[in-house]
Amino acid sequence: MIPLLTAAASQAAAAGPAVSALMDTWEAAGSGSSEDFLASLAPETSEGLLLMCGDYLDILRSLPDAELFLLFAAMRIDAAPGEVDVWDSRSVLELLLTAPSHAYLLENSIIVIDSLQEGESLSRVYFTLRDPYGHRTALDLPIVREGGLWRVSGIDTLMTSLIEGSFFH
Repeated sequence: MIPLLTAAASQAAAAGPAVSALMDTWEAAGSGSSEDFLASLAPETSEGLLLMCGDYLDILRSLPDAELFLLFAAMRIDAAPGEVDVWDSRSVLELLLTAPSHAYLLENSIIVIDSLQEGESLSRVYFTLRDPYGHRTALDLPIVREGGLWRVSGIDTLMTSLIEGSFFH
């Protein structure tokens, strides 16, 4: 189970649908399933994320095999350089979600909800992410209501940091 909040789960559920949407996205990321993760996001956010992963896939495909081998070794993933030729943007996302170093962070980080601005179709969740190394990062994300469902939006900057930190460190 991925630690989500310092408060009890019932308190988190009582915080409202926007917090539940954030928790669902966090759980989906921790599951390693790109399908579940994308489904937890607002449609335009999912589309943008897949475009971003496609751009990075193009960069990966341009790297020499020796660099890809070192990159995969650093990420502790079992992949051969030639595999990038058959990957698609979802493959890149799945790689990010399942890389051992990221899985460790997801499983051992804690989200603490600091505050919530609620609206009828747009809410914003302010939270602190505590990683297993003792770092704390204050973040906020918009949560949008579309078709009766609340979904996380606005993760572009977070995903860019994750991708660049993973592939280009």
